[in-house]
Amino acid sequence: MNSKKLSHAVQVVSEAGYIAMRYFNQLHELHIEEKKKLDFVSNADISVEKYIIEALGSIYPKDGFIGEESEFKQATTSQLDADRDGYWVIDPIDGTSNFINHINYWCISVAYYDCRQQKVTLAIIHQPCLNKLFASERGAGVYLNGVELPRIDKKLDEISRKKALIGLGTGTSVPLDIEIKIITFVKSLSVGYRKLSCCALMLTEVVTGSYRGYFEPKINSWDCLAGLMMIEELGGITNDFLASTQNLLSGNVLLAGTPEFYPTIKPLLAMKMV
Repeated sequence: MNSKKLSHAVQVVSEAGYIAMRYFNQLHELHIEEKKKLDFVSNADISVEKYIIEALGSIYPKDGFIGEESEFKQATTSQLDADRDGYWVIDPIDGTSNFINHINYWCISVAYYDCRQQKVTLAIIHQPCLNKLFASERGAGVYLNGVELPRIDKKLDEISRKKALIGLGTGTSVPLDIEIKIITFVKSLSVGYRKLSCCALMLTEVVTGSYRGYFEPKINSWDCLAGLMMIEELGGITNDFLASTQNLLSGNVLLAGTPEFYPTIKPLLAMKMV
């Protein structure tokens, strides 16, 4: 984890975490708007994203930005600048509904998409409330607060398989009939599941081995690209989220898991919303 670019990004995201925490500790200063039904944005989201874009933009002027609150969220790939070296894909506060209700399960997620390599090469997920910072560079492992994490491709013993958990993302945009199908299938596997309304952090649960998989029928790139790269780095399996460059802007279905569990939960891909 020695690249200058990753080091710069870690520093910027760490500083952004302090900004987010100031808002989190003074919720009376939040200005909250409803973008669409039960999908909220606050001035904390906007301030954190603005800081990250300005800080990284001053260091890497040839890079572009795709953020949850940025102008690109309604863009098409034809509007992405082909002359850019890459794009920083940012979710300033993933888990906004948790954040505005003073629940500490939220994070800042940043991934770097390299235009020449056409893949994500850097990933950072920061949970300021618990002082956790995951950082990864493709081909160099995943680190939590500077300590390298073990791979997740080891086989489980019988007890570990029986107590396995998977994460689900079925927010308000998921129709009830699809949500029922998803949960019915998961329960048929005799595994536990969790829904905690923060995709990026739930992907880190796969990274650390707490979960064996994660599924969401439709998700945006800024919510998941960092976590997906980390899972791949540690030997996990993910669906081809970026099958098309358009998915950077339009999103896709998401499935990720350990090599042992991915085949078991793969039928969930049929319940996608894209």
